[in-house]
Amino acid sequence: IAPHVRRVVGIDLSACSLFVARRSVSTPRFSGVRAAVEDAPFKGGAFSLVVASFGLNATEPGRSLRAIKRCLAPGGRLAIQEWGPADAASRAVDDLLAAYAVAKPDAALVALREAQDSLGPLWRDYLQDADDYADWLEDAGFAVLDAAECAPVRIRLDVVDVFLRYLLAWTFRSREVEAMAPDARSAFLAAARARLAQDAGPDGSLIWQPTVIRVRARR
Repeated sequence: IAPHVRRVVGIDLSACSLFVARRSVSTPRFSGVRAAVEDAPFKGGAFSLVVASFGLNATEPGRSLRAIKRCLAPGGRLAIQEWGPADAASRAVDDLLAAYAVAKPDAALVALREAQDSLGPLWRDYLQDADDYADWLEDAGFAVLDAAECAPVRIRLDVVDVFLRYLLAWTFRSREVEAMAPDARSAFLAAARARLAQDAGPDGSLIWQPTVIRVRARR
């Protein structure tokens, strides 16, 4: 975006992400701000375009959309690209993870579970398809230009373990696996591999085609 506008500002909670962005964009037109989008520290009407690519899925829609609307000038545009519903294989692995979760976790895992529970409903809990996006944006005062569900990429994974490692890289999953007794962990991993193998081809490879929802709207 930077070469096409006078100024672009990136906002992220992660200092590492902002560091990578600054190194990747060799133009004085870019600056980065570490903050949550719900508390975006910008004056009202500061921007003519807001773009969110996989940047809203952990936010609460009501708060983040209000913040975005406040930051947009009248007639300003909003473009969103976000994950659609989780695929069946990912949901199945999460179900297995819950079935094998330890009944008496240590204090750190208790705190992590409580933190997860305290978040309440987030973006992904409300917005599952293009119609949901259109309804929420219109209720928030946006005029929806278009909203569509698509599958823009098709990723071939040589073995199911690659996809399993991707799923278990998320902290809330990895900590649950680490807390399991060795026998339970082995049983969980075997069950997860067996479930993913159901979707694998004859050569053992797995095709992952995540759903993405793309929406454009105007304030």
